[in-house]
Amino acid sequence: TKRMDRRDKIKEHAAVRGRVYGEISKAREEEHRAFSATAELKRETIRENVTGYMAIQEQKRMQQAAKIYDEDLRALTLKNSKKALLVKRNIAAHQAVQRKRLIKEKLDEMKSSQNFKGLKQLSKIAGVDIGVSETAEEPATP
Repeated sequence: TKRMDRRDKIKEHAAVRGRVYGEISKAREEEHRAFSATAELKRETIRENVTGYMAIQEQKRMQQAAKIYDEDLRALTLKNSKKALLVKRNIAAHQAVQRKRLIKEKLDEMKSSQNFKGLKQLSKIAGVDIGVSETAEEPATP
């Protein structure tokens, strides 16, 4: 009987401990669920922030790439126009040298033959007005 009382006390104490442990474990599980939900929300927020940041960085990168492309295109256009201008100047200089040589040859011919009838046409080739009138080209008849 004393022994039975002791056994009953032990069983009662075990039942009380079981209820307390059950309540504590339920509270801990609830706490853990709340903590897990909060942590998941934080992780999701961080993921969204990182995704937004990466999108912004990608947009900046694309803008910078477009700017660099525009600058390269502008530089290439300037380079090509400068090259075309140099080619044009070289052609003009070459044509001027050819005109000068042609004019010199024609003037030498005119001097040697004393025939200056083509002087007006020669001035047109040279691209200058030398002030020769149409009547001056024709020899005056007495």
